[in-house]
Order: sequence, then C-alpha cells, then structure tokens
Amino acid sequence: MIKQDIEGKLVEFENQEFERQQEIYAKKYKEEKSILKEQEKEIDPDDISHYKHQWLLTIQNYARIKMLEKKLTTAREIYQKRVQKIQSHYQKHPEHDKEWLNYLSKIDYTEAQIECIRNGYENLKQEILIDNQTTNTVAASLPDIPSPPKISSGEGSTEENENKIMGEWQKISKNKKRKARRYKNTHS
Repeated sequence: MIKQDIEGKLVEFENQEFERQQEIYAKKYKEEKSILKEQEKEIDPDDISHYKHQWLLTIQNYARIKMLEKKLTTAREIYQKRVQKIQSHYQKHPEHDKEWLNYLSKIDYTEAQIECIRNGYENLKQEILIDNQTTNTVAASLPDIPSPPKISSGEGSTEENENKIMGEWQKISKNKKRKARRYKNTHS
C-alpha cells in the first residue's frame, strides 16, 4: 500500500527527501561551525592552530618563490639566447638594425604596441648591440632586465603606466602566438 495525500503526492517519498535535506543542512552547519572555530584559533597567536597556519602559509609562499625563481632562470636563459642570436645577425647584417622597425605592420600591431616596441628597442639597444670593434658579447653576468619603457603622458601614476605597457606586451605576445598557430595550421 502506498500512502498519498489529498493531492495525490507520495507522502513517504517526500518525508524521506525532507529528512535527507535536513541531514545535509545539519552536516553543513557542523562543518561551518568547526571552520569558524578553527579560524578563530588561527587568529589567536597563543594557539597551536595559529602556529600551524603560519607554517602552511610559509611553505606555500616558499613553493611559490621557488617556482618563480625557476621561471626567472628559464626566462633569463631564453633572453640570453635571443640576445646572442641578435648579436650574431647584427655581425652579418648591421644594416638590418636601421630597417627592422619599419617592417612592423599596422595590421599586426596597434600604434601603441609599435611605440612600445620602439621604446623597448631604444632601452635595450646599448646593452645588446655592443660596439662591433670592441666586443660582440653581452656582459658575462646579466644584470637585472631593465624595466619596460615609461609612458610620459602626464596622466596617472607610474604604476598605471607600467601596467598599460605590460598589457601591450602581452597583446603582442598573443598576436604572435595566434599567427604561429594559423601558419602551422595552413602549412601542415
């Protein structure tokens, strides 16, 4: 026999569903309550939970530092290889140094991106293209990579300007990746 209410719904099924929902809510309430207690303990500098929490954060930060150091090392190595390629090419064809900026297409880059590339070139030119008559190598130890060129528009803070420039560099990188994929897809 299956019990039904006046509207014909299954009473037993609804009761089971209601009880299941109540258990779920009770479980969530207990979990949230224990989380709040743990958070209160983490704030108290005399509690072991505070000590545990600080260790966990420290380990997490250390792992992040190591990961970023590895990325920085890799980026420096790639930078060094590209510098050597530029220097090698410059030895063979110094005339290309005067012409390459004219090959930046307005189809591929915006005016702001082209200006950003020009500024970056001007900042790095002295470091990368050392006088051919004296030596053709970059300094033995690479100093910190110079910061991106600053926009002198008179508006906003230096940090805002640097963020604009970095955004432009990211757009440039995305365009190159997109073009490489298109080229690969059409020529494979």
